[in-house]
Amino acid sequence: EDKEKIIMSGALAAVREKASLGLNKAKSAVGITKTPEPENTNALDDMAEFCPQLTYKQRVYGFAVCFGIGYLITIMSFNFFDELRDNGNPVPFVIFYTLGNLISFLG
Repeated sequence: EDKEKIIMSGALAAVREKASLGLNKAKSAVGITKTPEPENTNALDDMAEFCPQLTYKQRVYGFAVCFGIGYLITIMSFNFFDELRDNGNPVPFVIFYTLGNLISFLG
């Protein structure tokens, strides 16, 4: 009985290894291979990769502009609230409100 368990576990390990090898081949064929991540990274360094040429001051100005524009668009969305109330059409209000919030959030 112990021999059977050893044989089954060995066979199962072989199947698992072949399946893993096949999956790795499929991932590399499609281009979904994992790249090793550096150990000493933080969130600020990860975000800096998106805009490597910007100084800290430029990033703060960019944030302020995005936040301000987003806030203005969100406030402007309330001009379409009358259309929502009178005609029951929420689309203009929803679009401007969502767009304003997204721009503020992305800042």
